[in-house]
Amino acid sequence: MPRLLTAIVAAGSSLVACEFADAAGASPVYSWTGAYAGGNVGFGLGESDSTAAVTGLGVGRFAFTRSDPLTLFGVLGGGQIGYNWQVSPKWVAGLEADWQGSSERASQSYSDAYSGSGGLLGVVATGTGNANYDASVPWFGTVRGRVGYALDRLLIYGTGGLAYGEVRLGGTSMDSGSTLGVFFPPAPPTPYSVSAPFSTSRVNVGWTLGAGVEGPLMEHWTRKAEYLYVDLGSLNLSAASAPIAVNVHANFTDNIVRAGLNYKFCN
Repeated sequence: MPRLLTAIVAAGSSLVACEFADAAGASPVYSWTGAYAGGNVGFGLGESDSTAAVTGLGVGRFAFTRSDPLTLFGVLGGGQIGYNWQVSPKWVAGLEADWQGSSERASQSYSDAYSGSGGLLGVVATGTGNANYDASVPWFGTVRGRVGYALDRLLIYGTGGLAYGEVRLGGTSMDSGSTLGVFFPPAPPTPYSVSAPFSTSRVNVGWTLGAGVEGPLMEHWTRKAEYLYVDLGSLNLSAASAPIAVNVHANFTDNIVRAGLNYKFCN
């Protein structure tokens, strides 16, 4: 609590100092120097390059592998905080950190028919192996440097740095069909159906690179539009529940477009 109170007092003192400087006319030319905080909203169009291998462990043993890109799409929103230094009349350097909640998700389904025999009774199994799964990015954040060129009240900047976030894989594998005894006396067909849910998640660390534009909206407020490419690495899932085994490998990348508002503590 003392630390929180100290931070609040420091922020308030900074804001008061800024207001006195503005009132005294100390900044006739727009300055980008100072701390800021704000929020943003946008959307993500990502990709999860996924490979799924499904193996049947029963009498009608089967195996199939599929590789496809899953297109993740969803709305995102969050907040950012940062600081800019106007190092020359035209150049601005800064640091920014943000956190985003995301609804990005994509689904995929695989299916493979099989037929096989085995066992002492000559049992024949005919069926279908299936796997349904989805990939998602529930949240992510970045810590980035910014370097911009200032056209007085318009800042054009590039940005890049660290990205981190949660990536998830989850779904259900299913095996259904029927068995038939072929030796004397023949056994009638016996249907079967089994399913096994699977899921995994992990917080990955990756990287991001992008660009944006920012300009004043009103006193103390600026608006911005920004694009980020985000790479959150990969995720592996291995699950076995007789008579099915599933292995999934997915790489997660994202394209982020967002608009935001910042409150600048100094004008």
